[in-house]
Amino acid sequence: MASVELIFPHSGMKFQMPNDDLRTRLAELDKAIAKEEARLKKLKNDKFLVQQQLDSIVYPVLTLPLDVTLEILARCSSPPPHQSYGPHWCPTVLLQICRAWREIGLATPTVWTTINLDFTTRPGKHGGRWYNRNVERYLAYRVSLARDRPLFVSLGGGPRWAECLRGDTFSALLHRLAPRLQSLELSVDPNGLAKLDNNPPSFPLLQTLAINVDHGYHKPIKKLFRDAPRLQDVWTRSWGLIDFPWKQLTKFHGDRVSTEDAWYILQSGENLVECALTLVEDETQSSLHSDPCSHPHLQSLTLRRDFNSYSKEYLPFIEFLALPAMRSLHLCMMEKYDLEQISTFLSRHSSQLHTLSSFCGTTSIESLRGMAHLTNLEFWDGKISYIHEFFRELEDLKQRFLPQIQHISFKSCQFILDSADVEMFARGLTSRWDPCANMVAQIRAFHVDLRRTDEMTEYDMAEEFHKIRPSLAGLAALAKRGMHIYVGTRSANYVQGVKKGEWFIR
Repeated sequence: MASVELIFPHSGMKFQMPNDDLRTRLAELDKAIAKEEARLKKLKNDKFLVQQQLDSIVYPVLTLPLDVTLEILARCSSPPPHQSYGPHWCPTVLLQICRAWREIGLATPTVWTTINLDFTTRPGKHGGRWYNRNVERYLAYRVSLARDRPLFVSLGGGPRWAECLRGDTFSALLHRLAPRLQSLELSVDPNGLAKLDNNPPSFPLLQTLAINVDHGYHKPIKKLFRDAPRLQDVWTRSWGLIDFPWKQLTKFHGDRVSTEDAWYILQSGENLVECALTLVEDETQSSLHSDPCSHPHLQSLTLRRDFNSYSKEYLPFIEFLALPAMRSLHLCMMEKYDLEQISTFLSRHSSQLHTLSSFCGTTSIESLRGMAHLTNLEFWDGKISYIHEFFRELEDLKQRFLPQIQHISFKSCQFILDSADVEMFARGLTSRWDPCANMVAQIRAFHVDLRRTDEMTEYDMAEEFHKIRPSLAGLAALAKRGMHIYVGTRSANYVQGVKKGEWFIR
């Protein structure tokens, strides 16, 4: 039998092994390898089965329709109010949730077009440094995700900009974003705007602007929005400090405006279609305009008294103002002003109004008689005596009272209805349900929103309505025939039915 000499180089030893033993050893190794290969095959098979089970799991987020996923991404792409960006919160992390979201996010630039930077909260110990290092880089990335789409940007934080950004960062940000802006909201340190006024950017796409500057700041800002050829819609609490391109504006909403300022706005904005003004006390009352002013394009006017204005005011501009195109008028908390002037103004425009919103104390029934084209009427703080007079006129079809009315709403009424009141509602509404027979428009919606008194709870209100439940049948019948009727509190429509001790959440 032949033998083989085995040499182990590390030890220098030699070992003679017979051929038969070598064959035996080789067979043992083959057997061991086969055994390990079987184990490996089993592991691979187990892995395949586990992978199959994992792949078969459908995560709920992946079953959402595309439009729902896009809405989630859009809502999450900007922080909630008073939540500023920081090292641990940034909307672009949405792209790291899963591959599907990343693909959707990158393929949908409109998700990233709304950018909200709010520096109201303090940046913390290291927050200021983070903003200085990252905010410009973040915005550059965010703008790149939006591709060539116009941007809707809100920059807020007032004086705390100085705690978050270097002095020149705000100016650089606005210059970089300006060519892409379609909508801009600014509530920032006025000193930053003053610096921009010396070197204003161009806003070729800007259409909507909302701006709020500290009232204590008095340096005028004249050139900032001079190069904004498409700007049409402005909201501001600081209009007197900023020179807007008045002739091109079609919508203007101004807070804290004196009656003198209101006259200037209506004269300067000759192309305004919609104007809303919150009036404050006029400290000077320097001049009472006697020259008539006609605004040919204004279709919607809103006049609102500021909450902090208590004295009875004279409205010189209303007495001499003519609005031949006005179709919508909203008068909010104007009962402190000269009601005779307001009544004269209403009478002068009554025949052209289609929509009127007012406090009951501001608008008399006599003023309503001339509103032949009114289709939408909303009253606030309604008194039951006023509503009784209103429905007496409504029932008398011979008087042709509000012949085109379709929507009637009484909001925030502080009284309790009895059966006679509810039956009065039903009679008046029924008389306006058949337009062919009565030659008047069909009332489509009726709303009475009752405000509970301090002495009553929601439960007490439900109990009172339970007492007059039988009289609600007439209103319920009209509702079944198609009229939208809501009579109750803000949380319960009692026309839909109410059981004793129970109310329904709207």
